[in-house]
Amino acid sequence: MSARRLLTLAALLAAACMLVLWAGGVPLGVPGEWTWLRIRYGGEGRAAELVSGIAAAALSLALYVGFCWLGARRMSDQHSRAETAGWVLALTAAGFAVVSSVRQAAPASYGWDAAPIILYSRGASGYFAIAREDVPDVATLLRGYEARMREGDLLHVGTHPPGLIVLHRLLLNDTSASRLLTRLVRGVTPPPVDDGFDAVDVYLTPRVPLSEADRAALWLAILLTGFAGAATVGPLFLLVRRSFSRATAWRAACLWPLVPALSIFLPKSDALYPFVGLAFLWLWLEACGRRSIVRGVAAGVVLWLGMFFSLALLPVALAGVLAAVFEGRSRGSQTEGWGCTLRAMLRPAAGAAAGFVTPVLGLWLVYGLNLPLVWWLNLENHAAFYEQPQYARTYWKWLLVNPVELTFAVGAPLAVAAAVGLWRSLRNPDARLRALRPAALACAIVLGILWLSGKNMGEAARLWLVIQPWSAWLAAAAVLVPASTPGSAPGLSRRGWIWLLTLQAVVCLTTVQRVTGFHF
Repeated sequence: MSARRLLTLAALLAAACMLVLWAGGVPLGVPGEWTWLRIRYGGEGRAAELVSGIAAAALSLALYVGFCWLGARRMSDQHSRAETAGWVLALTAAGFAVVSSVRQAAPASYGWDAAPIILYSRGASGYFAIAREDVPDVATLLRGYEARMREGDLLHVGTHPPGLIVLHRLLLNDTSASRLLTRLVRGVTPPPVDDGFDAVDVYLTPRVPLSEADRAALWLAILLTGFAGAATVGPLFLLVRRSFSRATAWRAACLWPLVPALSIFLPKSDALYPFVGLAFLWLWLEACGRRSIVRGVAAGVVLWLGMFFSLALLPVALAGVLAAVFEGRSRGSQTEGWGCTLRAMLRPAAGAAAGFVTPVLGLWLVYGLNLPLVWWLNLENHAAFYEQPQYARTYWKWLLVNPVELTFAVGAPLAVAAAVGLWRSLRNPDARLRALRPAALACAIVLGILWLSGKNMGEAARLWLVIQPWSAWLAAAAVLVPASTPGSAPGLSRRGWIWLLTLQAVVCLTTVQRVTGFHF
C-alpha cells in the first residue's frame, strides 16, 4: 500500500469513527450487556463548553506535533546515545503534558476533577479506599489476602492480586510520615483536582473526611499513573529500535501519547500496565538475543512486579515467549531445528525464572502469602463474573464488537497503520521488514487468542490497554523512514508521518471529548 493510500484510508476511517461517536444513535457496545457512555453537553452552554474544551487542548496538541517534528529532525543513528536518551525523556514529559491537557479539556465532571472520585470510589476501583479505611499496614493485608480472595468478589478486588492496595498503603504511609512531602505535593495540586477531593468528601462520604496527607497520597497516585502511561514511550522506542533505525523508532513512539484510551481511562490502574508490559518484553527479548542470564533475571522481576498488580500481564508474557522463539528461528540457519532454538533460550529462561520465583517465595516465607493460589482465585472470580445473570454476555456479539472497540480505543489512524505494518512485516520480502516479523507474528497470535477466547466481553477498550502499545510497535513497519535503495520497503516521508500524527491527534481529542470511561 502506498503512502497516499495509507493516509487516505486512515482519514476515511477516522471520519467514519467520528461520525459514529458524535452523531449518536449507534450504541458503543452491546445494549443490555455493556455500553460506553457518551458525554452530554447540557443546556445553553453546550456550544461554549465544547469550543472552550477543544481550544484548551488544541494548542497543546499542536505544540506536541511540532515537538515530534523537531525530534524527528534530530533523530539519527549518527547521534550519540546520550542525545537520543534525552529526546526520549523529553518525549515522556511532552506525552504527559499532552495527555493531561486532553484529559482536562473534557467538560466539567469528566476531566481531572473526576480523578480523585475514580480512584476512591469502590464502584470504579476502590483500592485507595480499602488501603485507607480497611488496611492498617502492608503486613496485615498480605497475611489475610488469601482469605479476602476466597470471599468471591467478582468485580475489582477479587480479580486482582494485592499490588494496587499495597501501593496505595505505602503512599499513605509516606505522606502521613512526612509533612514536608505532603506540603510539596499539595503545593502542586491543580484546582480541578482539589474540587475532586471535595467531591469525595461530599458524595462518597468516607468514614473520616480526607486529610491533607490523604489528599497528597491520592494526588501522588494519580501522578504516578499518568507518568507511567506517558513513560511507555521509552520501552516502546527500545523495542522498535531492535528492528529499525532510531528515526523509525521515534516515529512509532510519538504515536503512543495520542492513543485515546490512555487519556480516557486515566487515572485507572490499567494505564500503569503498558509501561510494565513493554519493559518486560524489551528486557526479555534482549536477554534471549544476547543469551544473557542477567537481563533474564531483570525480565523475570519486572514480570513478577506486573503480575503482583494484575493478571493482565499474562498475554504479554505469552507474546514474549512466542516472539523469542520466532526470533531464534529467524536467526538460526536452515539446518538448525526447534531444539537448538529452545536450547539457546535456556540461560535467559533460567534467569527469568529466578527473577520471577524469588519474590514469590519471599512473600510466602515472610508473610505466608501463596501468590500462585491468589492468582488462581483471581481467575476463578473472573470466570464466575460471566456466570451471574446480571452480567450475562453473548459471545458472538462481542466477537464482532471487540475489534471495532479496539479500533476506537487506539484511534483509527493508528489502527490502520498497525494493520498495514502487520501485513507488510508478514508478507513483504524486504529484509528491513523481516526484522519485525517474529514480533508481529507473536502479537497477531496473542491478539487472536484474546479475541476468540471471549475472556473480555465488555470493557475491552480499558482491559486491553496493556496491549494497545503493540499497535504502535506494529505500525513501525508502516511509518518507517524510506530507504534510499530503489525498490526497498515502502515508508512514509516526514511530511506523510506528520499528517498521520496530526490525524491521530484530532481523533484523540474528539474521542476524549465525546466518550467517558466511567459510569457515575
